[in-house]
Amino acid sequence: MENESINFDDLIIRYLSGNTTQSENQVLSEWMNESTDNRSTFNAIRNIWLATSQTSDIVSALHSVHDIPESPNNSDKDLDEDLDESPVHKSIGLKNILKVAAVIVITLAIGALGNQLWVDQLKNVPSKKTVNFETSLGSRASTTLPDGSKVWLNAGSRLDYNLDFGNKTRIVKLTGEAFFDVKTDSLKPFIVKAGKLAIKAYGTAFNVKAY
Repeated sequence: MENESINFDDLIIRYLSGNTTQSENQVLSEWMNESTDNRSTFNAIRNIWLATSQTSDIVSALHSVHDIPESPNNSDKDLDEDLDESPVHKSIGLKNILKVAAVIVITLAIGALGNQLWVDQLKNVPSKKTVNFETSLGSRASTTLPDGSKVWLNAGSRLDYNLDFGNKTRIVKLTGEAFFDVKTDSLKPFIVKAGKLAIKAYGTAFNVKAY
């Protein structure tokens, strides 16, 4: 099997998916040892494959890299032949694969940023008017929230929540210690903000200590 006739992009994808033979694994190993560029190409494709976790995604990414039109009338064999016949495929393949890897990393970073923004929103009580319920040292008290949830506040503790609690969200801020018996609502999670933590529940009983 001559290396010039092998589509190593496809071979690497099939290797990562566990669909190669022992002889193909040997060919791939020898090809990787030929140069650092070959090994870099393998690592770049592997990073894309790990990021997408789906072979179809990486195949689409590689097709876009090589400017190959994906037509339902074209067979996989035709696409492979186009790759082999392209005179610029080998010279720009690694550079463009690295670009695709960078795009995927940026996409994942944006998703992580969105999740962090949601967490940051929970760190601050909205500026709307709030209700304050607190106990002095040596005393305990209980209250029922507008949604029917019950709270038992330990000594020297405080609970804050908005006047519109339960309309769209169920968020409370706790300083001290409290026991919550949450009213079940699958559409509006019950969130307790305590220090740097944000505890989410949909309908359960639990204790929170946040002095």
